[in-house]
Amino acid sequence: MITLEKKHIDHLYDFVRRHFVPWYDLQAELVDHLATGIEELSITHPDKSFQELLEMEFKKFGVHGFESVVDRKRNALAKEYNIMVFRRMTAFFRWPVILESLFLMVLLYWMIALVNPEWLWVVLYMTIFISGMVGFIKLWRDKRKEEKSKERKWLLRDIILNAGGSGAALFVLPLQLVQFYLSDHLEELDPFWAQFIVVVFMVIFLRLIQVVCWVIPRQIDSVLEDRYKAYMRAE
Repeated sequence: MITLEKKHIDHLYDFVRRHFVPWYDLQAELVDHLATGIEELSITHPDKSFQELLEMEFKKFGVHGFESVVDRKRNALAKEYNIMVFRRMTAFFRWPVILESLFLMVLLYWMIALVNPEWLWVVLYMTIFISGMVGFIKLWRDKRKEEKSKERKWLLRDIILNAGGSGAALFVLPLQLVQFYLSDHLEELDPFWAQFIVVVFMVIFLRLIQVVCWVIPRQIDSVLEDRYKAYMRAE
């Protein structure tokens, strides 16, 4: 049976990186899996070299290599990210923070009351578009900075800086809702309810952009530390 040494582990990390897995958290899981598999294979194939055993173990991943593993891990972390967003969103509508949200709603309602009802959907459309663009430009800059960094890459960090993989859909879908539905129906409603719907929609969307583009990215280090304490200590 082969006892893997540090040079073998370093080789496994290099092997995983060369197969398009740049994220350290996923690298560590794959290296652990490969190392365990190689040690088990060495019992039944004692005549094989380390490299031959590695190739045998890697073949178990199929023709696409680590791609399916990466996809499964990305999907799992994307779900965790969505839960993260939901929890931080609901925090804005709990006591006492809800007072801030209510104040924002009253302020927006007062401002929108000055707008011609026929232009309500335009105000909502522009609010979504401008706030969405500002938020995603901020995320784009954060990601560019991350790509230039020499620090270890983390898949969860990558997902956070890509808004959970939703990307532009985060504000394209609300824009489409406004353009193809609300733009035709707001004028039919009583002015009070039309303004109320617009204000609620604006507050929810602005809070969502705030969470996705500012709150969670600002908490990246603490989120990673909580989830990957063992890996962080290894750095």
